[in-house]
Amino acid sequence: MVGVLWSTFAIGISLWLIGRTGIFTAEIPLLHVLLFSSLISATDPVAVISLFDEIHVNKLLFTTVFAESLLNDAISVVLFRLFKSFLPIGIENMRPMDCAAGFLSFFVVALGGVLIGVIWAAIVGFMTRHSKEVDMVRPVFVFVLPYCAYLAAEMTGLSAIIALVVCGIAMKPYVKLNIPASTMSSIKYFVKVLAEISEAVIFLFLGLSAIRRHQWDFAFILLTIIFCVVYRTLGMIIPAYFLNKFRLVPYSKVDQFVLAYSGNRGPIAFGLVIGLPDSIPAKDLFITATIAMIYFSVILQGMTLKPLVKWLKIKLDDHEGKSMMEHTVDEQLDFFMVGLEDICGYRGHHWLRSCFERFSARWLRPLLVDEASVRRQGSKLVREFTKATLEDAVKIAEGRKPNLNKSSVSLRRICPQTSECNV
Repeated sequence: MVGVLWSTFAIGISLWLIGRTGIFTAEIPLLHVLLFSSLISATDPVAVISLFDEIHVNKLLFTTVFAESLLNDAISVVLFRLFKSFLPIGIENMRPMDCAAGFLSFFVVALGGVLIGVIWAAIVGFMTRHSKEVDMVRPVFVFVLPYCAYLAAEMTGLSAIIALVVCGIAMKPYVKLNIPASTMSSIKYFVKVLAEISEAVIFLFLGLSAIRRHQWDFAFILLTIIFCVVYRTLGMIIPAYFLNKFRLVPYSKVDQFVLAYSGNRGPIAFGLVIGLPDSIPAKDLFITATIAMIYFSVILQGMTLKPLVKWLKIKLDDHEGKSMMEHTVDEQLDFFMVGLEDICGYRGHHWLRSCFERFSARWLRPLLVDEASVRRQGSKLVREFTKATLEDAVKIAEGRKPNLNKSSVSLRRICPQTSECNV
């Protein structure tokens, strides 16, 4: 969220100040520039995530980019709608009360989306729990009800993207216990197919949009690209500098560079700029600048990222998967750390997770999980064994080496940062 706010105001104010010198073909009001900067700040690291997953970069880098892809687009849309709501008022007529109301509405829209997502996630869990007699209906609930969360958020003026993301995150731990493994596998691959189709359609529209009437302003477009790259880099380096003071495993210089280089623009920015009101005189210019920025990031940055990652020798993750011994030791270490934090009186993430798991076991699971189905699937260790067996079957079919029969376990694999810690 901080990165999106930084990029929005830094890009918008910079373009507006330079525009005051008369270098652009037309003077653009500050509110219109901020509206444009809010949509151009929407990064689209989905393609980057696919690449990282393919080459198996380290978990720290992958998790950071993945978290950014979940939240940044939603925050950009909320900011875009906030500035769009100010258009009828006009920046010259805005009062401090309007700014305060806009500031509060930002949090109301975002947190309201979270609430909608949690409510519909509970509905999905409840419906899958009580539909065991009609097993074929469960996948329908998994697809239709989260979309209902999206529609409910849209109708109430809340963040639909945040609602959809939160719904998916909150419902997965309960839905996967209600649905058989074969059905979950079908859902997983069906979602992948939908994602590929959606991405293809989006880039088809991007290609078609290149053949249209454009308003060309070389200075505005060039400065937009420069500011997006520069402020994206600063928005990664500065927070990483302060975070590294508190992190056990810091972001390296190479990690920071790759994160800054991964700021691709894509469908969110394109969809928002197409939806700009026709009353904005610079709409065609904004569309041209957005398409230019998307092509720059997708073609130049996207095509060079893979060889760049290999050339920089980014630390890769062990993608062979965990053995059963590693799963067992991981569980033991988690319980050990919970007890250690409790003894020390330290309220860390292990303690917080333990508190939530106890709350979930007492209040949520009886409502959202079919315990009879869970008992049939076995304990968590048995479920991990079943999952590992299925993964091994796929690897054997592909001619790769399975992992389940490993008899030894490396401490370095269980805790990759052990050698970097001073315990």
